[in-house]
Amino acid sequence: MIAVTAWQMLFEYGNAKPNQTVMILGAAGNVGAYAVQLAVNAGLQVIGVVGSKDIEYVKALGSQTVVNYRAGKFENAVRPVDLVLDTVGGETRERSYSVESNCLFGTYRAPTKYELVINLKTAKALIRAATPLPLADEVIE
Repeated sequence: MIAVTAWQMLFEYGNAKPNQTVMILGAAGNVGAYAVQLAVNAGLQVIGVVGSKDIEYVKALGSQTVVNYRAGKFENAVRPVDLVLDTVGGETRERSYSVESNCLFGTYRAPTKYELVINLKTAKALIRAATPLPLADEVIE
């Protein structure tokens, strides 16, 4: 079940493609560790965000870049990415919004009020621009 969740976040919902860059928050956790391995094997560049005790573990999983969130603000240490996978939630998710990203955020945690407001604003802007909504079957206002 854990590997399926990681797969869905990366490829079904995130539409990850080879040579893209994915930042995985909580890369040493159950879902995060599977996501790192799946992403690396699919040819993605992986930035794993972990605590100091998990740095070597996530490197061993194949993450090309590992950021220690305890050493400073991870959002200031990473380059623009194509996909953010959030397995942490809360403040960590909100901080990750400042990382330049070309995609929607993948998460398996309940969204915060802030995230719901941001996604609603984004959806309304896309509707006004007559742009199809990614991953949406129906929009209700």
